[in-house]
Amino acid sequence: MAHARSSLVLSSFVALLPMIGGCAGGELPGYYYELTLETSQNASGGLKDECNDPPVASKEVYEYRLVLSGNNAQIYVDGGFLATGALALADLTYQSPIYTENRGRPDWNVRWAIRGDAQVQFGSSGSWTGEERIDVVNSTDPEVPAGCAYWYDVTGTYIGEVE
Repeated sequence: MAHARSSLVLSSFVALLPMIGGCAGGELPGYYYELTLETSQNASGGLKDECNDPPVASKEVYEYRLVLSGNNAQIYVDGGFLATGALALADLTYQSPIYTENRGRPDWNVRWAIRGDAQVQFGSSGSWTGEERIDVVNSTDPEVPAGCAYWYDVTGTYIGEVE
């Protein structure tokens, strides 16, 4: 039996952004990156996806905003809060809170969180190269197993800074 598409979890997250802190209006302060998230591959060339049988490939593009206060980082995606983390030199680690996504029935919910690691560079040749892991913490949807995970390669370019 095929499980629900893993990309629905991340796509649904973007749909939740206005409800969890997205902000309309002008450009907010921070460092901006245009990032492509694509399902990661394991060493044998298969997809790193424990949530779908068979694994599902997906590729999406988002705008991330990195806000720094010393070494502390906050990450926003397409205007809404995503995660907090820390930057040490060019190494960024981050983790989101646990989000709850309704899966179309009142009793079908998936609770998930994102963990990420990246190398970030600033300036005209700046880039973001890393990986995000989406962990399904709990699920009452019979098509999405609790405890599964899937991974995205996250790559992109630095757009610029808004002060």
